[in-house]
Amino acid sequence: MADDTAIALQALLKQMQTLTDKVEAQDKRLDDLHKFNGRILDEKKDLERKQTAPAAKQPDPADPATDAKINRLAEAGLSRVGNEWRRDGKPAHIITREQARDPKTYQIAKLAAEMSGQTMQIERDDDATDTHRRERGEVDTSAQKVIFDRDNNRAYMRRDVMAKDRSQYRALRNQNIIVESFDTLDDLPEHLRGNPDG
Repeated sequence: MADDTAIALQALLKQMQTLTDKVEAQDKRLDDLHKFNGRILDEKKDLERKQTAPAAKQPDPADPATDAKINRLAEAGLSRVGNEWRRDGKPAHIITREQARDPKTYQIAKLAAEMSGQTMQIERDDDATDTHRRERGEVDTSAQKVIFDRDNNRAYMRRDVMAKDRSQYRALRNQNIIVESFDTLDDLPEHLRGNPDG
C-alpha cells in the first residue's frame, strides 16, 4: 500500500514538474511577445509621426514671437550653427526616447526643429540603455520559495512563486507578516544570505 502511494506521489511530482516547465515556457513566450509588441507599437508611432508631421517651414524673422523662441532656445543651452540649433555639437531636434520622456527636453527639441525648419526626430535607443523597457533579471529557482526573517517579522518570497501562488502570500499577510519578493539571494538582506532559514 505504501509503495502504491509512493509511486502515485512520484507520478504526481513528475506531472507537476512537466506542468511547471510548460508554464515557464509560456511565460517566456509571453514576455517575448510583449517585447515584440512594444517594438511594433514604437515603429507604428514613428510611422504615424512621419506621416502626420506638417511640412517644416522656416520661421518668419519679422514675427515678434520668433525672438522669444530664440531666447528660449538660448536659455536651454542650445547654440545656433548656421540654420540649425545644436546641443553639445549634435542637432537639438534629434533626441532619444529616454529624452523624449522628459516634457521639457521634448518641448525644446520640438521648438529647435521648428526654428531650424526641420522635423523633430526620436532615435531608437539600445535595449540595454532603455530603462523603460528593461526586464527584470532571471529568478534563481534553486533558492527556497519562502525565506523567513523572524526577527523583523518578514518573509521573502521568490517573485515567480508570489506571482503564481497568491494563496501563500495571503496566508502570510493574514498572519501579519510583511511579505517582500526577491529574484536571487543577493536581493535578500545581508544577514539572510548565508542563513536563509532566518
